[in-house]
Formats: sequence, structure tokens, C-alpha cells
Amino acid sequence: MKTTAYLWILILILSFLACGAKDVAYYHALGVQAERDGKIDEAKNAYLEALKQDPDHRSSLFNLGNTYSFKKSWEDARESYIRGLIGNTNNAPAWCNLGLTYLQIKERAKAYSCFTYAWALDPGMTQALISHAAALAEEGKERDAARILQKGNKSEDGRIFFNLGMLQFESGDYTAAAQNFSKAAEYSPDELRIYIMQCRNFMKLDKNAEALAALNTVRDLDTMGWQVDLLKAELDFRNNRLAEAETALSAHLALFPDSYNGLLILGEIAAKKEQYELAYTRFARAAAVDYTRKEAALREVDALFALKRMDDARDRLSVLSGSFPEDPRILDGLMRTYFQQGYYDKAAVYGEKRLALPGTKKELGEAEVITGLSHIMNEDLTKRSPESAVKYLWPHRSDEPKNRLMLRYLYGALVELKDDTRADVIRRML
Repeated sequence: MKTTAYLWILILILSFLACGAKDVAYYHALGVQAERDGKIDEAKNAYLEALKQDPDHRSSLFNLGNTYSFKKSWEDARESYIRGLIGNTNNAPAWCNLGLTYLQIKERAKAYSCFTYAWALDPGMTQALISHAAALAEEGKERDAARILQKGNKSEDGRIFFNLGMLQFESGDYTAAAQNFSKAAEYSPDELRIYIMQCRNFMKLDKNAEALAALNTVRDLDTMGWQVDLLKAELDFRNNRLAEAETALSAHLALFPDSYNGLLILGEIAAKKEQYELAYTRFARAAAVDYTRKEAALREVDALFALKRMDDARDRLSVLSGSFPEDPRILDGLMRTYFQQGYYDKAAVYGEKRLALPGTKKELGEAEVITGLSHIMNEDLTKRSPESAVKYLWPHRSDEPKNRLMLRYLYGALVELKDDTRADVIRRML
């Protein structure tokens, strides 16, 4: 098919040369061939010549935009795409490329509109979904990113399912991630990264047999063997063969000193040995290698808690909340830390944010109790909210009958609100 297209372009060019005519079609064909040959400057000049013949030639405008994008001339690319779309608003690839251009010039809202329009025009254009979701995830809007990717759940593009699986893996939802990595492997059976993540995800689920099966596929696809060695070290760690894992990881890091997963697992080994200072150092280094991923950063926080460096742990969580504002683990950690330190107004703020996100009944129940107590325990009367305290604590009066602290504060809030009937219920429980 490619050979036929090449011959057609060549014949077209030669025919124009033979008759001495060099019109818009000639220059456009010349640009297409130069672009295919990787001669981007020649392609750009050919498209510009075509546009001298016909300033509104849409295909040349779109292709010129692509050459500008390749050269990272984003403002010129934007202008070319917009000029082309004025005459052909139904070109889904051009809308997608315009969206990518808007991302580069920091106009995210316009980029998201372009991606949405591209997908509406062509539901088969999964690249629009992938680009849209990636930009949202970069902002920390992971739920929105997942929602966008789920629009493509009827496609056969393995990238949709891989990216969705990665979002779930990074958020700790390993069961859902397993399903999406499996679909990704079904549609992209030769893609190494899918099986690497599948293997890691099965380890998280303590499914050794499935992890080994995924590892065997990695072995078939990984010609250099580096990923195999790293995954074997991770499996050794999971099976408590710490010495073997540490030896393999040290060799791996000698070759790849900035290996995120190598540093992460070395940190896990140190934490398992209760060498928390060393674990903290390794986790912090891993987090610095790839700031877009959360696991190492969260384990860094765990190490700080183990070292009883509460303020440092809290401050690290605060930084992470700026990058990942929708991660329930980060919000939960901030809520609990501020509560333990007596900063009840901040504990209430983060508790409310945590409760706006999904979670298990146990997780949400604990968050309701802490948030409710935070609303009533604040000594600053302007920041107290007995109404919120009652809203969150009343449903748990029977769940935690031995939690006298909670019951006393619930009773006080009800008295303050002059809710004598419910106050009498709690008084009898006390």
C-alpha cells in the first residue's frame, strides 16, 4: 500500500515536470514526499509554495501545521491549523493536532475543547481521548482522565486500556487495573510495557502464578533482558528473598542509576528491614526521578512517619496534594495528620475533600468521624461547625459505642444546637 502511494506521488510529480506546470497539486505532492522522507524543512517550503498558488488549500495548511509542530513552532502551527479548519471544520485529525498545539502554548481549556470536538467528529480517533486524558492526569485530575478514557472502552486500541490501567495502578486500584492491562494485551499483544505492568500489578495482588506468566511474556519480548532481571528482583522481594533481590537491584542500578522501579524496590527492602532512614533516602530519590508517579512519594511519606518526622511528612503530603489533588490517600493522610497535631480547621478542610471522593465503607466512615470531630473540636469559635459535626457523627453513634470521645463531642454539638431529643439519646449512651 505504501509503495503504491509512493509511486503515485512520484508519477504525479514527474507528470507536472513533463508538462512544465507547477501548480498547487505539484507542490503539495512534493511536500508530502519530503515529509515522508523526513525532510521537514523541504516539506515546509513545498507547502508554503503550494499556499502561494492557493492560500486556502486545506491539505497544505494542515500539513504545514504538522511541519511547524515537528519543529516546535507552536504559534505558527496553531495559525496553520486554524486557517485550514476555517474551510473544513469536519477534519478530526486537525482538531486533535490543534488541541496538542494549544497544550504546548499553555491554553488547556481550548485544548480540551479541541479534543472533545475531534472525538465527536470521529469516535474512532482514540488519539484525541488519549491526549485529553494525559493532559488531565498531568493536572492531577485523574477521575476526569479516567472518564475520558472510558469513552473509548468499545475501541480496539490497546493504548486506551493501558493508560486507564496505569491511572488505576497509580491510584492503588489494582483489581480494576488488572482488567484493563488484560484488555490492552489482547489488542496490543506485542507491546512490552503492557506485560511489565501486568507483572507488577499481579505482584500487588499477591498473584504469583499470574505474575510469573506475565514475566515469561516479558522474557520473550525483552531482547536485552534488563526488564526481566528487574522484575525477577521484584518477585524475589515479594517472596522475602531480600538478599537475592538486593544483589540483583544493585547490579541493575549500576547500569541504570535513575531506575524508578529499582530505587523503589530498594527502598522497600530497607523499609522491610526497618532501616527507615535508608528507606526514606531511596524513596525520595525514586520520587525525584519521576515526579509524575505517586507510589515512591507516598512511601517516602510512610518512611517519614516511621521516623516520627510528622511535620516533614505533613509538608510532603501538602506538596503532593498540589500535584495530585484528587488522590484519596494523600487527602486522608493530611486529614489524619492535621487532626493528630490539633489543627482541626485544616483537618476539616481535607476531610471534606476526602469525603467528596469514592472509597470503601470503612474508609469513608473513618473519614466522617475525623471530619465531624474536627468541625466541633476547633477552639476558634468562628471556624467551628456543630451542624457539620452532627451530620457526620450522628450516623456513627451506634457503630462506635465505645468511642466516648466521639459521643461526648456529639452530645455537646447537639446541646449547642438545642436538639434536645437527640441529645437525650446520646446522654443515655454515655
